[in-house]
Amino acid sequence: MNSPRRLLPPGYDVSVPTMKRGIAAIVCMGLYTLAVGWSTMQLLDNVDRDGDDIAWKSLAMSVLYMAVTGLAAWLTLCLWMSRAKEAVDQRGFTGPTTWKIWLAWFVPLYSIVAPCLVMSDLMVRKRTVWTRLAMIGWWGGWVTCVYLGQFSFLFTADDATERVAQITQIAMMVSYVGVVCVVLLISRDLDRPYKIRNRAGQKWVDASA
Repeated sequence: MNSPRRLLPPGYDVSVPTMKRGIAAIVCMGLYTLAVGWSTMQLLDNVDRDGDDIAWKSLAMSVLYMAVTGLAAWLTLCLWMSRAKEAVDQRGFTGPTTWKIWLAWFVPLYSIVAPCLVMSDLMVRKRTVWTRLAMIGWWGGWVTCVYLGQFSFLFTADDATERVAQITQIAMMVSYVGVVCVVLLISRDLDRPYKIRNRAGQKWVDASA
């Protein structure tokens, strides 16, 4: 039996490590998480106010900050996913399609599961319990935050609004911790050299192990 060879995939561009783009995405997503928390606090601050007493300027600034950081988070995360896809494809696996990386977030209904499926396709090593928990925390928290926020108008009582806001903040923090873990794990795996035992069977083994 042939001994496994230590290699990087042909054409792998080591000058642009996946981890580098992953950290950029993590920073932008962290800023977005802070923006969501700030906007939520501004909303709660205005719950008991009426008419001219509402701090429209602060509320508008928080929404603008959330929009800008949200766009930056989406852009950097998609750029990281694109880089990870290149690494996955070069290792002989089938990565997610480009349109799913960039546009699946905006397809009605499909967007509920699509980004999570894209992230799952970027994992080249066997999924562990911790990896699965990180994935569940990331996407479960995100879906909870987004859809609970969209239906928050159904809650008219002040105490209900406050509870919804608190749940939204907790869900966003859980989502952020989850995506940080997932991005770091995938980036670490894709930037390492690998041995290959059976290319047809796509059985890659970490060379540093």
